Amino acid sequence: MTAFTERFGADGLRSVSNQKMKPYAHHHNPSTGASCGAPNNTPRYPDRVDALTIERDCLPRCWHCGAAMRPLLTAVDRNRRVSEATFSYHRCADCGVISLSPVPADLGRYYPADYIDLKQDPEGRARRTAAERYKLDLVLRFARRGRLLEIGPGAGGFLELAHSAGFEVEAVEQDEACCRYIETVLAARTYCTTDPVSALDQAARYDVITLWHSLEHLIHPGAMLAAAAGALTPGGVVLVATPNPTALQFRVLRSRWTHLDAPRHLHLIPPAVVREHAARFGLNRCTLTFTDEGTRNWNAFGWRNSVRNAAPPTLADPWGTIGGAIGRLLKPVERRSTRASTYTAILKR
Repeated sequence: MTAFTERFGADGLRSVSNQKMKPYAHHHNPSTGASCGAPNNTPRYPDRVDALTIERDCLPRCWHCGAAMRPLLTAVDRNRRVSEATFSYHRCADCGVISLSPVPADLGRYYPADYIDLKQDPEGRARRTAAERYKLDLVLRFARRGRLLEIGPGAGGFLELAHSAGFEVEAVEQDEACCRYIETVLAARTYCTTDPVSALDQAARYDVITLWHSLEHLIHPGAMLAAAAGALTPGGVVLVATPNPTALQFRVLRSRWTHLDAPRHLHLIPPAVVREHAARFGLNRCTLTFTDEGTRNWNAFGWRNSVRNAAPPTLADPWGTIGGAIGRLLKPVERRSTRASTYTAILKR
C-alpha cells in the first residue's frame, strides 16, 4: 500500500505527499485492456482448468493495477439518447477503477454534432468564458505564466481566459470544428487528433497541462498521465478534473447517474488512483479538491439531470425541479466529505 501524509488547508484543498510507491505488475493488453490468455495465468495443472479460472482469465484487466475487473452494472445512453444500446461497466476489486468494456467500435457516433456549443456571437462567447472562470482562478494558485496546454478544450472558453491572463496557450482536441474555431478565434496552435498521447510526443514542454473532464473520455488514461508528466517543464503542474466514483450520487443513482454518461465516459477513476498513477511518473505532490466551484456546480447538475433523465418526456421539467431540490438538501453532505460528484487533482513533482 502507498504510505502518504495528508494535510487539510484553510482553503479546502487536501495536499498529499507520496512517500513510498509499490509498483504493480501488468499482464494485460494495453490496446484492449483485456487479458484472455495473459502471461502468468497458465494453470499449474492444465488438466484441472475449471470454469472459474476461464472466467477470471477472460475478464478485462485494470489499466492501473492489472487486476481482473468484475461486472458492475449496465447502462444506456440517458444523456444524449443516441441509441438504445446497453453498455457494460466493470470494477476493479483491487483499486476501484470502473471501466467500460467493451468500448464501442463506433464510439464517435455518440458525440453528436451539437455535443459542443460553438456559438460565435458575443453573448454566447461571454457565457462560455464566464462558466470557465473558476478554472483559471484555480490554475493561478499554482502558476502565473508560461506555456499552457489544454487536452480536450471543446469550444475553448478556458483557453481564451488563460490567453487573456498572459499564458501562451495550445490545445489537443479531436473535434475538427472545435479545432478550426480555436485556431481561427484564438490563433492558438491546435493538435487535431484522437491520440493525445502521441500528440504530446510531438509537442513542446509546458508549465501547465489541464484535463478538464477529458481524462474519463480517453481509452488509455494511464498513458495520458504518463505523457503529461513527461511533457512538463521543471516545476510544472498538471490539473485533472474528473467524475468521482466514490460519490454519494453514484452510490444512490448507479446506472442512472448522469456523470456515468455511457458510453462517452470510458473510465471512472478514484482520486487515490490518479494520485498513485501520477506518482509513478514523478508527480509525487498531489492536492485534491472536492469543493471548488466547478465541483459544486456538477453536484447540482448531477442531481437535477439524473432525476430529469429518469422521467417520462412530458414530466422531465418537474422531475428536474425535484432533483434540484434533492441536490440543495444534500449540499452540506457533499461539501463536507470526499463524496462530491467530481474532484480536481493538482499534480506536481
